[in-house]
Amino acid sequence: MKNQSRKCLAAACSLVALLVVLALPGTICAEEAADAPKPVLSSSAYPLDVCAVSGGKLGGMGDPIYLTVAGRDVALCCMGCEGKIKESPEKYFSTVDAKIIEQQKDTYPLTTCLVSGNALPAVADRVYFVDNLNRLFAFCCEGCKGKVAAAPKEWGGKLDQAIAEARREAYPLTTCIVSAEPIDIIGDPVEAVIGGELFQFCCRGCANDVAARPDHYRTLLAKARAGEEIEQQLTPEEIHADDPHHDEEAEHAE
Repeated sequence: MKNQSRKCLAAACSLVALLVVLALPGTICAEEAADAPKPVLSSSAYPLDVCAVSGGKLGGMGDPIYLTVAGRDVALCCMGCEGKIKESPEKYFSTVDAKIIEQQKDTYPLTTCLVSGNALPAVADRVYFVDNLNRLFAFCCEGCKGKVAAAPKEWGGKLDQAIAEARREAYPLTTCIVSAEPIDIIGDPVEAVIGGELFQFCCRGCANDVAARPDHYRTLLAKARAGEEIEQQLTPEEIHADDPHHDEEAEHAE
């Protein structure tokens, strides 16, 4: 139970509201404000299903251990790995980066370089970078990578917005991937970029659930995108049992 609480806390902390500020001259009228980008939740969730140190499957030795090391969220298979990654974080981060690149490079949502705007080369020829929030960037050249590496926080927000815009129109689900409720049951869907993919939720609590198991839900989303049916393992009532405001907000929205 203790590890489960740590897991939920890690997921909740990994979601950060991305505030979009538009620097427009003069007074912003209603029409201009309506064109502002939709707010998108950004996640630092560890996207892999293997230990950051041993490479073993998470859950194979009991509940995974979730912690933040040198400002970066990771997951471990056991206590024995905790000391190793704290002693040499960069050594293991480089391995994690390589696995994130391998996991996400073929499904990277953007076709142009975020920095230069140039078309991205073939997958094998792209330059990749993973930031401290476990987000994958793909570039046309090393020069663009250097600019993002120098200001990852600034460019991370731009990446999340670009991914949301690239995936929003063709999003394959009208129901929440966690609860199976309509994504607009409370109002506009809650949007979050987690593990390099856009998700739309009925509420922020469901976004936290996906941040706790991003690899699992990335797989479900890929199935939905391929036209396959997906099944939720819990009922909406079970999922929202710890959220006393969810039903009230849904009733108010109606």
